[in-house]
Formats: sequence, structure tokens, C-alpha cells
Amino acid sequence: MKLSEFIAKPTISFESIFEQDIQLYSFTIPCQSLFTPNFEIEKDKHPPILSEIIATLNQVHSPTLYWFETETAEEVMHLNEALNQFRLLQKSDDPNRRVVPAVNRKFLNKSLEPSKILYVGKRHEGHRKRDGLTNISGRMVIHFGYYPKGTTQGLQLAHWCTTYTGTLRLKVIALPNEAKEYLELLEKTLAKQLRPLCGQH
Repeated sequence: MKLSEFIAKPTISFESIFEQDIQLYSFTIPCQSLFTPNFEIEKDKHPPILSEIIATLNQVHSPTLYWFETETAEEVMHLNEALNQFRLLQKSDDPNRRVVPAVNRKFLNKSLEPSKILYVGKRHEGHRKRDGLTNISGRMVIHFGYYPKGTTQGLQLAHWCTTYTGTLRLKVIALPNEAKEYLELLEKTLAKQLRPLCGQH
């Protein structure tokens, strides 16, 4: 008995994905230019850097992998500590609570070279009907903290990192559409290599 009797083979092999062309996008995020949104007044107001990211990524309709990184391990530890403080200060019954990724204890191995990666994520292809954003650009609205519903998990950057003066970068890989069948495996493989300090993989 073979697995093919129950599951049809993928349209593309896992190995051949690595020979496909990809597009890499890179954005530098000036955290001090972010502002805490007031959703009662202007729920769709974004800082210029997020508007730029949305405009660029709104052209990406394919599956994506992405990560947030700093230039040094010391910087990402500083950022991660600020995120930990934000996580601890929030109360579970607070209606304004913002849900952030959990601490990633899996990659806390002191024998390895320190990581410079804060978070690794993935997004499926397509766009959202409710606002016309592609799935990846809509996800960035959440990560930057400008989505009104705080119960949707994301980094929520505008709510805790605005005093950070270092360099935070967002990297996004646009994958071939066929890669959607392996997206979760690709994310886990990337996270294992980059060892982000938060998020579950």
C-alpha cells in the first residue's frame, strides 16, 4: 500500500521550489516614526513607512515568507526585552489589550550564535475582500499595530517599540504560487535556520 492511494501528489516537487525565481523585498522601519493609533478617531491612519509597505506588498498576490530583523544580536535582545515588558504589563481582561506572539523558547540555545531575528511568519496567496489588501500587506497592518482588533495576534509594533533607535528591517520573500503546498514546511525550515526570539514554529 502506498500513500499515493490516499493523497494526490503535489503539482510541484519540494526540491524544485528552490530552483524557482523569487522576489525579495526589504524595508527599513524607523520605529520612532510610528505612533500609537487612536481607533476612535482615525482607524485607517498609518505612518508613511507602513503606507509605503502596503503600497508595495499590495502588488504581491503569491505566498510569502517574511521576518523582522536587527543588525546585531544585542539590538534584537533589546527589542525582545521591550516586547516582554509589554506582554507582562497587559491584563487579560483589558478591552484594549493587544495580543503579541509568545516567547519562542525552542531556539534559546546558548551554544549557538545569537540570533538577530525577532519574528518569522508566512502568508498565503490572495487578497482580502473586506478591504482589498493582499494577504501579506494586510498582515503588516496587524504587525505594525494599526488593526483595530487587538485580539488578532501580531507584533503590534506601534504599541511598544517607538522608543527604539536601532535599525529594524522587514524582509519579505514572494514565492512562486506552486510553493503554497509547502508553505508551512518552508516557514518551519526558515525559522529553524533564523531562530526568531518570538512566535511559535
